[in-house]
Amino acid sequence: MTSAANPPAAAIAARRRQTRNKLTQLERAVTQLRRETVFTQRKRIGELMGQLREVEQSAPRTPPQPSAPRTPPSSAVWTR
Repeated sequence: MTSAANPPAAAIAARRRQTRNKLTQLERAVTQLRRETVFTQRKRIGELMGQLREVEQSAPRTPPQPSAPRTPPSSAVWTR
């Protein structure tokens, strides 16, 4: 007769197998969820890129406006 504090070796081995199986199932579920998430994100990015192309194609083509120079002309005098 064994006490509850000291389960037989077979019970311990069975419990370890169950735990290992549960962990394996969880790892597979996490892997599948990551695949689905990546697929969903790629699909959404593709949709947004398509919308962006449509907007770019429908926008009027205007030449870019020159921006103001960021540095003063070389003839500028520096004073303190």
